[in-house]
Amino acid sequence: MYTFNKVVRKLVKDLRIFHKWSITSNFSTISSHDYKNINVKVAIKAVNTLYENLNKNKKLNPKIITNSEAFENICKVILKDIKSLSRYDTINILRVLLFFNVPTDSLLIQTLFQMIRVSLNNLTIGQIMILYNMLYKIEKISPLSESLLHALPHVFKQQAEIELNSDSTNLLQVLQFCSMINDFKVKRQILMILCNNHEKINLGNVITIFDAIYSLPKLCPFSKQLLVYIQNMILTNYRLLNFNKIEHLLRCISKKILDSEMEFYNEKLIDKLCSQLSFVLSSNTTFQQNLIILKHLNNMYYNNISLLDCLIEKFLKDINILEKCSINDIDTFIKGFIIADYIPNNWENVSRMLQNFMINLDCSIHNTVFTVFRLLSLKCYHPELIEKAFALYNKSFYEKNSVLFGKDITLTMLRLYWCMEHEDYKIPYLINCLKEVVGGTEYIKSDLKTKFGEFVDYVVVIQPDGSFMNTSSYDNITFVEELVSLSECSKILFFAFPIEAYSINKRNLLSTVKIQLKAIETLPGFHSFVINPYSWTKFSNKERLLHIQNIIKLKQ
Repeated sequence: MYTFNKVVRKLVKDLRIFHKWSITSNFSTISSHDYKNINVKVAIKAVNTLYENLNKNKKLNPKIITNSEAFENICKVILKDIKSLSRYDTINILRVLLFFNVPTDSLLIQTLFQMIRVSLNNLTIGQIMILYNMLYKIEKISPLSESLLHALPHVFKQQAEIELNSDSTNLLQVLQFCSMINDFKVKRQILMILCNNHEKINLGNVITIFDAIYSLPKLCPFSKQLLVYIQNMILTNYRLLNFNKIEHLLRCISKKILDSEMEFYNEKLIDKLCSQLSFVLSSNTTFQQNLIILKHLNNMYYNNISLLDCLIEKFLKDINILEKCSINDIDTFIKGFIIADYIPNNWENVSRMLQNFMINLDCSIHNTVFTVFRLLSLKCYHPELIEKAFALYNKSFYEKNSVLFGKDITLTMLRLYWCMEHEDYKIPYLINCLKEVVGGTEYIKSDLKTKFGEFVDYVVVIQPDGSFMNTSSYDNITFVEELVSLSECSKILFFAFPIEAYSINKRNLLSTVKIQLKAIETLPGFHSFVINPYSWTKFSNKERLLHIQNIIKLKQ
């Protein structure tokens, strides 16, 4: 009988053969007669040795082995006594044979598949994960391998209920596997175990656990509790995070905020992640990388001035920075300052560079108009750039020479986007409070617009004697300017902008919104007032009434 050592000596007689790409000649010295005395265990050990040696030398092509007569003979030995293999050996030899690219429709592989199918219900979770990963990577599938691939997740779910507990050492690997097969039930089971066993959570796996919670379609009480713990752990260790992990976390958080899943919103955590980028990692990050972070913050309307200052510094250091930017990059950059309603000390230099860049950039009317409007809201008035916006507008929508170029017309066009996008937004209880304060709906005018295009939620007119004017007779008016004839009266315009008009953390109005209010207040006798939705929802009904009364007294 051939021993394992004898077979190995014949197969890998000299390891230098591997490096010379001539292993086939070594196999050829072994005759078919030699293999008659080899048992299946020796054959498996021999194949495992070949596998280990090939893994050490990545340059070698597995086909050198699989095309040899010696390898074919070893496979015959395994096939002959295949029913004697344990589940461990069955899975292991399948893994090795697939590594050697043995055809999946070969008798040996199909027999191994069949053995696994018969023992499906006896597989451990670890074995299920290994098998699934192997089968998932197979390029040429067979009916049997496909049926196994579909069956394994069901067996996994059943086995998880039996096998997983607080003593399991593979909880994190199983958690990642759940994401691979979209198994939310087992994922919740693991998260519940982790929620009750915080000692299993560390900085090495905290992001994995965060991702698992993030992937849940809906958070249950224990997953919310675990999320708070995870957020606090990240908050404690944020200084150890690199750019990629910070970017990943902010991207996930911003997506959840966009979906109104506010459990993921943690202002302190976001600030710490941004400070790590702005101060500690600043020298190791590029302008483009910081723009990626800013985009995530913009998506949730987050105001972070330290990151903006960091971007300004990088922007001014490289005079060619704009050549590397797309129009979307410019939009992201400017939008960050709008959300913060922030104009830095060196903004004049930055705005001049932006304006000169936009003048020479070939882009759509949409991009041009939005950029011009946003720059205007940041006190950047550039006639040539405004003229370009109108030239594009003229080219797209009107006959030549039919549009007069002027500042007021420019503002009219540029302001239209906000009111059209958000005019259906209503702040709860506002109309009821107004009715109670002024004495009835006949003293309130609604659904009007300014000629600049802003949508006005409600208008209250106060006469010189301090009484409210009955405006119910003004049925046919569309614009608030049509009330201008009431020159001796005060017209109070109430705006109920949506939360998108504010930064989520500082609750300040965006500069693109403030510019609209400034335009309205140029009209004689008109006073604008914004109802902040964040403050309003916190008020009691008594406080809301008092708030409205104070507004009217102040603007009277």
